[in-house]
Amino acid sequence: MLCGFIFSGINSYAQEHIYRVEWKGDSIGYMIAQKNVEGNITDYSIESKTKISMLLSFELSSSYQSQYESDHLKQSYCKNILNKKVKGETTVSYNGSGYQIKQKDEDDRVLTKSIKESIAALYFNEPKLSEVFSENYASFCAIKKLEDHTYELTKPDNNTNLYYFENGQCVGVTVHLNLATIKMTKIN
Repeated sequence: MLCGFIFSGINSYAQEHIYRVEWKGDSIGYMIAQKNVEGNITDYSIESKTKISMLLSFELSSSYQSQYESDHLKQSYCKNILNKKVKGETTVSYNGSGYQIKQKDEDDRVLTKSIKESIAALYFNEPKLSEVFSENYASFCAIKKLEDHTYELTKPDNNTNLYYFENGQCVGVTVHLNLATIKMTKIN
């Protein structure tokens, strides 16, 4: 019986990263990224809350969940709320031959290309491929290595994120938006 606990402990672990979100040097929120591994199932989740005041005030909360089985995405869910209104909501489910994609205010569609890396996984793993799947946009984004442990991801809206890694884990992100540049720094 004890051997079973020892072996299951080897195949099971959890990690959590907390990031401070900054704009112009001021803290405007936080993001918590979690990874949970049990056997060949890996779950990633991201929760973030930010509040930024420019000419207008913006309050954004985001939630991502992704589940992988044997290094292939099985399902994901993403929801973005801006000023207490759902701005975007995306569900991706593997059906055995492809991914059923449902997005708020868009027609359902099927994606047949295999998904092996996604945005949520980037907070725990340096990318290995030239593109990663965005749970938010439900599409692939190009990612390229700029220098050792620094990568640039180009989103479908042509804005970019820079990801910085140490020891294989994401320690910071610079998010370039149309109206602002946001920095996220790992604090734990």
